[in-house]
Amino acid sequence: MDRASELKRWHLHFTLASASWLNLVEAWFSVLTRKVLAQNSFSSVADLTETIDAWPTTGTVISNPLAWTKTAPSIIEKVDRAQTAFHDISKTHH
Repeated sequence: MDRASELKRWHLHFTLASASWLNLVEAWFSVLTRKVLAQNSFSSVADLTETIDAWPTTGTVISNPLAWTKTAPSIIEKVDRAQTAFHDISKTHH
C-alpha cells in the first residue's frame, strides 16, 4: 500500500472542549476517576497501572450502561452553534 492511499484511510474528527460529553471515552474516564482513582492512593506508577488495568474485570464496572440524556435536536443545535463559532474564529485568527 502506498503512502497516498494509506493517508486516505485516516479521518480526523475533533471534539470541541465544550462538547466533551459527546465522546463516550470521556464518560468512561469520568467514571474511572470517580469510582476508582479518587478513592485510592497509589505508592507507585505500577500500582496505579495495575488498578486501572484490573478495574474493568473486577466487577466494579458500571452496572447501568451510559445513556444519552440529551435529545437529538438539542445535540444538533449545540453542534451547529459550535461549528458557527469555530468558523467565525477561524475567519479572524490566521
